[in-house]
Order: sequence, then C-alpha cells, then structure tokens
Amino acid sequence: MTLEQSNHNIQNKADLGILHLDQILSEWLRSVIPAGIVVAFSGGVDSALVLYAACRQRSPDDPPVQAVFLRSKLNPSGMESEAKLRAEEWGAIFTVLEFDEFSISEIANNPPDRCYHCKYTLFSEVINFQEFCGAAMVLDGTHADDDPDKRPGMQALQELGVRSPLRELGMGKKDVRALASHYGLPMSNKAAAPCLATRVPYGEFLDQKLLQRIDKSEAALRELGFFNVRVRAHRDIARIEVDVHQLAELVDHRCEILEKLHENGFRYVTLDLEGYRSGSLDE
Repeated sequence: MTLEQSNHNIQNKADLGILHLDQILSEWLRSVIPAGIVVAFSGGVDSALVLYAACRQRSPDDPPVQAVFLRSKLNPSGMESEAKLRAEEWGAIFTVLEFDEFSISEIANNPPDRCYHCKYTLFSEVINFQEFCGAAMVLDGTHADDDPDKRPGMQALQELGVRSPLRELGMGKKDVRALASHYGLPMSNKAAAPCLATRVPYGEFLDQKLLQRIDKSEAALRELGFFNVRVRAHRDIARIEVDVHQLAELVDHRCEILEKLHENGFRYVTLDLEGYRSGSLDE
C-alpha cells in the first residue's frame, strides 16, 4: 500500500467517524425536539454544537428551539453578542436571563462546592423558563470528557433533570470539535472560556473588580496570540498559564505583558512553568 493510499484510508475512516457522530446526535435530538426543548447556550463550542444540531433537525411543525443565555458576572466578557448572533442565524429564539451571583453567599464566598450552588441556581431559572415556554426539557453542552470530580455543578444538573446529549452519547471534546468543524461552526476551534471564578483559589471572596481585572488580563494575552490562557489570581500575584509550546513566546512578550497586567492591578506577574491545565486550582 502506498503512502497516498494509506492516507486516503485514514481520511475515509475519519469521515465515517464524523458521519456516525452526526447520525447519533441528530437521531437523539430528533427524538426530543417535537416535545419542545430549551438549550442553555453560552456561545462556546459545546453548547453551540447542541443548539446548531437541534436547529438543523427541527421541522416546520415542531415548536421553536429556545436558546437561553445566562448573563452572569462570572462569565468572560464579549460572549453575549456572539451568542445572540449565532442563535438567531441558526433559527433559534434567543433569550437572556439575568443573574447576580454576588448576592448569594454560597457563591460569593467561593467554597469548594461553589460550582454546585452556582449551577443549581442558574439552571433553576432556566427550568422556570422552560416551564413558562411549555417545553419538555432543558439541554446543555456537558460532554463525556467533563470530570464530575472537578465539576460539582454536574451533580446540580442531574438533580434538576437537565439532559446532556453529548455526554449521554459518549462524545468527548475532540468529537465535539470535529463535528462542529464538519458543520462549519465558527467556534469549532475557539478556546474554552469557563467561569472566571475558576481563576481564584477556594475560600477567597469573589470580588467583581478582581474578576474584571482577570478578564482584561486574559483578553490582553489572547490579543497577543495565545490560545489557552488562564490568569490565576493569588491576591496581588498573577500566575499565567499558557500552552507549554507557547511558554517561550510568552517570555518574548514579557514587557508588553508586564505593562498590561500591572495596569490591571497585579503587583507581581509570574509564569507557571507547568503550562496550561484545566482546573489547576483543584490540584
């Protein structure tokens, strides 16, 4: 077998894999859409895949697909406008639910189970909206690679009866990105942008000004071309995580980064030599 033939066979297998993912997700969604669904849509690739695939499967006789965006002070900035644009482009009805996390002590005090309390409160509001709409269920973008030990909010979703089609079908992050790319979704290669509270050690009070400083600092790093970026805040120390292959590049931008992060109120700026890893504050 020639190298060209081998590569062709590999591509054929990859294509078959994509078609399988498309089929199982489409069939799952097709089975629930007629009863009415609400998709919790953040604008990220996971929930975008669920929403887009649902809109593709909806027939004219089905209830409209509802897309709910949770306007949260814990979310990185700039996500709502993109979410609205895409939801409406795909044919969903877009609704924003407002939420003030800082009014809830179980969230603002940042205990180790903060994520549980936050998800339970947020999705309780989504459930209320679902009942108002007369829809049968709420869907979210949790996938098979999400670790419940690091994401206590998954317990809240289960208790509330939220369905996670990607997880139920065994689709991990690579599958999600591959299928999203197949569909041509613009966020298929977009870096994850989780809750900003994950940048602050447990037990330290969540202050809105601190989260804004973190958000601005990460935005500045992304503008410099860094993909996975986390600025972990240890009081007045910023601990930067980027992908290991970009560590040297970050040092090359040392002066620009120091200037930006000092402007954002961090006295000391450090580089984590272990590089980016999801949930490093849980280690």
